Amino acid sequence: MSDQVIDKPTNGTPTKSKKTGCATLVVLAIVLFVIIGLIGDCMGPSVKINGDSGTMEHILLSTATAKLEGYRIAQEVYNAATKHAELKTIIVNCKVRVGGGAVDKYGKSVENPVTMGAITINDLDEVRKYKDDGAYAYENQGYYEGRVLGLDNSNLLDK
Repeated sequence: MSDQVIDKPTNGTPTKSKKTGCATLVVLAIVLFVIIGLIGDCMGPSVKINGDSGTMEHILLSTATAKLEGYRIAQEVYNAATKHAELKTIIVNCKVRVGGGAVDKYGKSVENPVTMGAITINDLDEVRKYKDDGAYAYENQGYYEGRVLGLDNSNLLDK
């Protein structure tokens, strides 16, 4: 026999180490965030409605191009327009999230997120004619790209 000492729980149940318990909590938190993100994607963009007008916020990433962000905005506009059939106008308030050390066109450091301006879409009946958000975004990404490039601080986006 060996002289090895084994710690046995006093109540007969096995014990978990604190590290295992923390790891389990971290995994559960990650799973919860993923589920919340998926639910948010299914529900579509958040739109504040005032009569027949809706307002939504879009955060652009400075690592993305204006063309990519135009595509993403077009998808969000389509999803909001089809989810809220009563809307005639959607206003997309745009802000850009930048990495550390970013400066505006005057050379001054900027803080996140940086306000860019708003894009207004008035003909939502035309938007709703498309088969889905991909078809609408594909056909209209150039339009939205131009609108994004016309906003303040568009120089912070990737070229």
